[in-house]
Amino acid sequence: MKNKGFTIIELISVLVILTIVALITTATITNVLKNYSNSLYNKQLDSIKSAAKVWAGSNTLLLPNGTSGTCIYKGNCSSQYKTLTIKLSDLQSEGYIDSDLKNVKTKEKYDGNKVTVSITKNNNKLTYEVNVEE
Repeated sequence: MKNKGFTIIELISVLVILTIVALITTATITNVLKNYSNSLYNKQLDSIKSAAKVWAGSNTLLLPNGTSGTCIYKGNCSSQYKTLTIKLSDLQSEGYIDSDLKNVKTKEKYDGNKVTVSITKNNNKLTYEVNVEE
């Protein structure tokens, strides 16, 4: 009488192949999700920068107009400065960006005092840089 089952070697071979396929698939999916998360994070920072640009359009008299010095928005500033720093909390409280914005990497709400946008004047051109303290 002939046995119609699988040998232990055949079963182990199939398990090894399935394990290899699972490892390759898991690594690929993890990499895709990580890249997507980084892309989404950068888009979120771009949104904060865009909110600062809209704020700047509404507050042109507060924008940098000097050659040196730094001013923090709502702080005590001289009339001439090169860089103006505005906090995310100010942009949120004034309605320029959503008030319950969450960091896509940490899934936690941003601390509005630890995220700032620096507006710098160089050669009559304004540049915007978002800074996130960890």
